[in-house]
Amino acid sequence: MSARKPKAASVAQDVQPATGLEAEYGPRVLPASANPLEAEYGPEQQKPAKRSVVQAKYKARYRALGNYRGCGDWLHQTLEAETVDGFGKLDLPRFEAICDENGVDLGKYNRTSNGWQGRLRMTGRILLRGKIRKSGAILIDGERVEAPREWLAAQS
Repeated sequence: MSARKPKAASVAQDVQPATGLEAEYGPRVLPASANPLEAEYGPEQQKPAKRSVVQAKYKARYRALGNYRGCGDWLHQTLEAETVDGFGKLDLPRFEAICDENGVDLGKYNRTSNGWQGRLRMTGRILLRGKIRKSGAILIDGERVEAPREWLAAQS
């Protein structure tokens, strides 16, 4: 019958002698809160915090009005009815067609970075608002839609 090696002897054979920093300072000890895989694979990559150009106070105001996408005024409701599909997604070609029809050129704005669609929608709306303030109406498919007097007065 062969003699078994004691467990301690087996473990001792698998341990490699310390080299480099471990020989000088001892074994690397991770804090209890550290991810045990960080020692082998490096620190865990964190997702960047969401950033928005819309301040939190305005987001809260929009939510209170029941609409997360905008302020809920006449222009917002008109554009939403014309350019947002049944799934809440912006029909960008339709929005650009309305902007072009009213003399707003969106061709020079960035279309490569994350969130460009939302920024284009907001910028187009601001530019449309200026055109409507001057003319008193918005053109949609060749039809002139008059802006309410209250809305025009609030834009001054």
